[in-house]
Amino acid sequence: MALNTAEHLAATQMFIDERPVMITFTRSSKTADGQGGWTKTGPTPLSPQQCRKVAQGRIADTTQRMTSDGALVIPTSVLIAMPDFDVQRYDTFLYDGLPHEVLWVTRLPEWRVQAEVVERA
Repeated sequence: MALNTAEHLAATQMFIDERPVMITFTRSSKTADGQGGWTKTGPTPLSPQQCRKVAQGRIADTTQRMTSDGALVIPTSVLIAMPDFDVQRYDTFLYDGLPHEVLWVTRLPEWRVQAEVVERA
């Protein structure tokens, strides 16, 4: 880890603590079907986790991402969390009663996790 990792971790936690939200992801997984293909299993709910949800402010600079059903979209928000945050691409969750899907996960720099998400109305 980087030289000032402890300070960066503390700053990330402070940022999250300003407006924390609890997110419960649901995750589907694939298992081999024995015939060369895959069968989707789930979705399985994970334990609730703390993060901060912030609006995606640079819409013009944001790369389009593909949803699990193949649609090209621009992320609408980002989840910021500590490094042990358990999130994967295509996880889903409800926020304010609206469905959301994780489009991309970045674990660099090593002191935070950023997950780009889109609201799926």
